[in-house]
Amino acid sequence: MGSFPGHQRAFFVAASGPFFMALDKRALNSRVFIEQAKGVIAERNGINMDEAFQRLRQHARSRQEPMHTSAENVISSLVML
Repeated sequence: MGSFPGHQRAFFVAASGPFFMALDKRALNSRVFIEQAKGVIAERNGINMDEAFQRLRQHARSRQEPMHTSAENVISSLVML
């Protein structure tokens, strides 16, 4: 941190607090759900992971919901894509 100007150093310190750590954990969990859902979709349909991601994204957009919500629904078999 020694090479950061004062205002950047202050942001760096603030951004490493508990609030941002919770956001990082939530973001990581969302990514994990999305990756798991891609695997489920790919396996169910015999498609590659890129196409599975496209299907998941299209599903989330069509329902105007966050991708991690669609991913959770796929994992729990509430949605069959």
